[in-house]
Amino acid sequence: MRLFVLALLFSFPLLADAQSSAESDSAVVATRGGVSITLADIDARILQLPPEARGGYLRDPERMQRLLDGLLLARQAAREAEKAGMADDPLLERQMQLARENTLLQRWYERLEKNAEIPELETAAREIYLSNPDAYSRAERRTLQHVLIKLDKRSLADAQEIGREVRAKALAGTPFSELVAKYSEEGEPGEPSDGWLRDATAKQLTPAFAEVAFGLEEPGAISEPFRSPHGVHVVRLDSVKPAEVMPYELVRQQIIDRETTKYVDRLKTEATSQFQAQPVEADAELLIALRDRYDAEGVKDAAPATE
Repeated sequence: MRLFVLALLFSFPLLADAQSSAESDSAVVATRGGVSITLADIDARILQLPPEARGGYLRDPERMQRLLDGLLLARQAAREAEKAGMADDPLLERQMQLARENTLLQRWYERLEKNAEIPELETAAREIYLSNPDAYSRAERRTLQHVLIKLDKRSLADAQEIGREVRAKALAGTPFSELVAKYSEEGEPGEPSDGWLRDATAKQLTPAFAEVAFGLEEPGAISEPFRSPHGVHVVRLDSVKPAEVMPYELVRQQIIDRETTKYVDRLKTEATSQFQAQPVEADAELLIALRDRYDAEGVKDAAPATE
């Protein structure tokens, strides 16, 4: 299946001038084991995705492969289930009705969102930014390079001694990258790490590492050997980008998008509240009985599906 899909995609430029067979919703896109998937099937599946994920979803060959395989698998398995009489289960029709209602609910929400008249939010966005600029601050970031000496093959004392040797050579002028290449044990065999941690914030590092790395005062400073959960490190500070409040222009769209989502969510809540505000009439005895109606097999005492 994968090779077939990729071959089709790579040959598409050669077929660009040919008349597409996908002009009809019933056009067959793929077949396997006696079942077929049509363009309408794929349309229906794509519409199950969140709206923001639909555009360009199938430009990725791997996604296309997974989607086609999933649709074909479901259809093949459903055919076998029907042969086994599973479609005669009286609860199946109810389950299908519930699935239909959930799909319609999602469509209803999407229509509300599509038809929503979004107010002008520029003024509100600027006020939100000015009222709490710290919410749009960027933490201090540091670019670091480190040597890792692991403890699985040596004692802590031996690892610390190697760390002191690394630091002494660095202070004597040996390029730190050379020391990383010689001493560091980070990375997989055959794929050693270069030791760089670029634009790292304190929160991205383990507490022990962050305490030392963010305690170095000037670029070029080299730490004493210290221990983290990964082993013993020697770290060199390369550069510092101070904490800053991001300019409004940089976060403007982020704020507007968030406020738009909040506005649409309020519309959905208001629309559904008209239903939820209606009184519920329920059978108290049946509600109590529901507590013991089910077990791991499903509904207790339910008639088995036709074999």
